[in-house]
Amino acid sequence: MIKKYIDGIKKIGMKNAIKSLYKRIYFKILKKRFKFDSWHASSPIESKPYKFQVIEIVNKSKPTNVLEIGSGLGEILANLSAPIRLGVDCDLGVINAANYINNEIVFFHHDFKNIESIQLPVSEIDILLLINWTHEINWETLKINLHKLNKKYPINSIVIDTINPDIEGYPHHHKDNLREIGTIQSSIDGIDEVRKINVIKFKK
Repeated sequence: MIKKYIDGIKKIGMKNAIKSLYKRIYFKILKKRFKFDSWHASSPIESKPYKFQVIEIVNKSKPTNVLEIGSGLGEILANLSAPIRLGVDCDLGVINAANYINNEIVFFHHDFKNIESIQLPVSEIDILLLINWTHEINWETLKINLHKLNKKYPINSIVIDTINPDIEGYPHHHKDNLREIGTIQSSIDGIDEVRKINVIKFKK
């Protein structure tokens, strides 16, 4: 167990390890107040370096707006430079907490499986973020609802992570399905060695 913690610190660095510990304590306090799912409190951005890779990818493209589905506490969105940042999550508690700590981001409580009914303050989506949750749902559900969203708010690009095929413990990997929704513009290895981070030009 000790070796596991030491290896973890080596991967993220001491500075990020200290920040992560502080945030875990703070997020647990928020969890008690807003009553959201505990896993939102267990993984601050500093403990997940691949999320900084996502941030770098998005900021380099200089989008006008970004929509993140599965935004949790909004840590990725908080680090983006896009003028309009929108977050969606199905956990009402975490949306309330995100609104409490982020006053420059607009959050929505909504279920992805009914995403066509959402009302957004944009006419189209420059970048759609789908990070660290799509491995929990099957591909057809993911694809169908992306097309429903696109019909209402045309999507330009999607940034999505896919789990590497040799990694066990994840219900779905989706790596071989991405071309069904568009053209893969880039695909880089996540620093956690668990996933790839993919940029998809969405097929209209």
